[in-house]
Amino acid sequence: MNREEGELSMEVFFMILGALVLALTVFWLVQLLESKKDGKDGKQEKKYLTISIVAGLVILLGFSGVHFFRAQGNSSSKATQEELISRGTEALDSTQETTQIQMSSGESGEVTATTEAVDEQLEQSRKQLKEQYGIDSPHRFATGDTTGNWRIATVANGTAPEQYAIEYAKAYLIPAGGDKDGTCVYFIVNYALKTTTKIHIQNNILEVKTTEYVSGEERDAKEIQKGIVYSDNFYDLATGKQYVVESDESAGTKNESDFLTAVRDCTKDSLGKGEKITDISLEGKNLVIKIDMSGADTSIFPVNQIAGTRVGSVTDSILELGDSYYNSWDTITMEFKDIGSIVLKKSDVRDQGYGKFFEYDESVFD
Repeated sequence: MNREEGELSMEVFFMILGALVLALTVFWLVQLLESKKDGKDGKQEKKYLTISIVAGLVILLGFSGVHFFRAQGNSSSKATQEELISRGTEALDSTQETTQIQMSSGESGEVTATTEAVDEQLEQSRKQLKEQYGIDSPHRFATGDTTGNWRIATVANGTAPEQYAIEYAKAYLIPAGGDKDGTCVYFIVNYALKTTTKIHIQNNILEVKTTEYVSGEERDAKEIQKGIVYSDNFYDLATGKQYVVESDESAGTKNESDFLTAVRDCTKDSLGKGEKITDISLEGKNLVIKIDMSGADTSIFPVNQIAGTRVGSVTDSILELGDSYYNSWDTITMEFKDIGSIVLKKSDVRDQGYGKFFEYDESVFD
């Protein structure tokens, strides 16, 4: 029998005993009243009544004591349970803190790892980049960076940065938060190849843009990547797959009439109010589009800036046409009356995972 069961038995015992004494008390009280009626002094009845009352008080005190100690025991037990729960919660919180960083394991599912394990993996990746390519941690620009999120690293090897850009992004750019808001931009200057490569993450897509190195640009963020563009490629950060502009050559080409009709139809809503396409023609494989911007609304932006954006809105529609249309031209020349012209080549077409687009400088008409 445990403590709780013993206390319960004592309570029952005192209750039964108290009931008996209460009955005796009532009995001797009745006897005392009867003796008074008969003219007797009831001395004996008073004696037994007093004894019954005293016994009742003793039993009541005993019952109260047992109940009190039982309540104290329950309170202590509850406190102990609450303490155990509190300790368990603290232990769980501590465990969760060590497993709060998660890494994807591909098709096999999600794997959790401690912060220490992740830090060790990053350190190992950075060590491998240093040993294999001689490239170290990036540092801030000496001047010109107004964002606070640009970094640059220098190297002198014969390996194009495109070959290790994804590994470098995972080792340095992602831990810095560059995959969350797209504000971080890192550059790699290769003195041996005389190139400067930008790596930048946006929507889980890694851009790797390489330009000709210009002396001194690594010191000033305002001068970085002003050299000739050699390549501008995009990669799926999760798979490492490069987005490549593709066209099915077997689709052939369209005859001139059908091609020009399709171009007119797809570009008719590409301009703003007061702007109009005056002519579309095909000269060999050079698509020429003439535009008059004289009626454009210039209350907010000057006409030359508007023309710069219209290059994209018009050509995006053309690039959405099928492969046979894509195969029908090599260059697109856009002539803006009284503003200027721009020639776009197929080598300027990019694919960022959302479809084809032309990469060009919108300030071309400034």
